Amino acid sequence: LWNEDHGSPTIIPVARPYMIWLELMPERQTGLLASGSFYASESVTLGYQVGLSNGRNPIADYGDMDENKAVTLRLQLHHHGEGALDLGAFGYGGRYTNLEENIVTTDTRVLLDEHIREQYDEVTWGFDARYVLGGLHLQSELIVHERAYTDRGRPLRIGTQYQPDDRRFGGYVLGGYRFDWLGLMPYATVDYFSYLNSDELTRPPTRDVITDYSIGLNSRPTTNVTLKLEGKIGVFFVDNAKGSAFENPLPAVEAQIAWAF
Repeated sequence: LWNEDHGSPTIIPVARPYMIWLELMPERQTGLLASGSFYASESVTLGYQVGLSNGRNPIADYGDMDENKAVTLRLQLHHHGEGALDLGAFGYGGRYTNLEENIVTTDTRVLLDEHIREQYDEVTWGFDARYVLGGLHLQSELIVHERAYTDRGRPLRIGTQYQPDDRRFGGYVLGGYRFDWLGLMPYATVDYFSYLNSDELTRPPTRDVITDYSIGLNSRPTTNVTLKLEGKIGVFFVDNAKGSAFENPLPAVEAQIAWAF
């Protein structure tokens, strides 16, 4: 599952889903994490993860620009019976702050002047599911991200127009079957993503929808090497798409060699 493991050898497709690529949920955090699990029955295991971190900011790896810690919560269930079923639910909440700091000196003292470039409160929540039975592999993830700017931290979009608050959401469904020969798995995916246009400033911030359809082959000839080949076509539902990067359709062929060592 992308939300738990971003390692290319363990992931079946070549490309990240849009919701993962745009990090609706932070890909990594710096902080503390507590986790645990227990057996609810002979076939059911329940688990949890609770995290406190610097959240999302330009120096999140080593610092926090607003001293407002982010909280992460994940609950998961594993059922082992006729196949293996994993279900998960998670949430994340915090404040993003991007500051510009300047040192100002006077005759009597030295001051630190802070200017907020961008600041917003964000909440992310989502669900994931995976079912494996022999060579059959089915999985899906859904993530919703809400962003609300503070009065001081709302940036200009273009001219006198400010960036609006936004709710972005996306999900994907993947199905494949793993054969014993060369660990070959043919698979197919459908990827969906919806957001307010913030990339092409010549267009208004209307809601854009992107849908990708992919088929591919994933092969694991050895335990530490994964080969991938994937063809895809993107279909966009975008206002005023003519002349933009989102003219329909957008075909692509992608390949990847992933080596774990």
